Amino acid sequence: MIPDNDPTLNAKVISTLKKVSSGAFTQLTVNWGSTKPVFQAPSNEFMENIYEGEVCCINAILPKSSKIENVVMRLFNTLSQQEDSYEISEIKKIPNGETLFKLAA
Repeated sequence: MIPDNDPTLNAKVISTLKKVSSGAFTQLTVNWGSTKPVFQAPSNEFMENIYEGEVCCINAILPKSSKIENVVMRLFNTLSQQEDSYEISEIKKIPNGETLFKLAA
């Protein structure tokens, strides 16, 4: 919420309108191929739209023995009005013995 007396109200409204009127990727889902994640955040059901200039970061906990290949992200491109899919080629694994908290610190 933005208070009515906010001196930057106009700038915030214009910025938001520019953002939503530009293209976006919507309906994002990740297909992990034969690997089924134990946990994924955000989950496919709660993926937010990605607007121009934004970054998408998906975290997943996968079974130890899983082989990571053929991971595909599917999305709808609002500019071209078509579905696109991209193979995810860069997946960063946490080294053995490291924890997520230690890695993020």
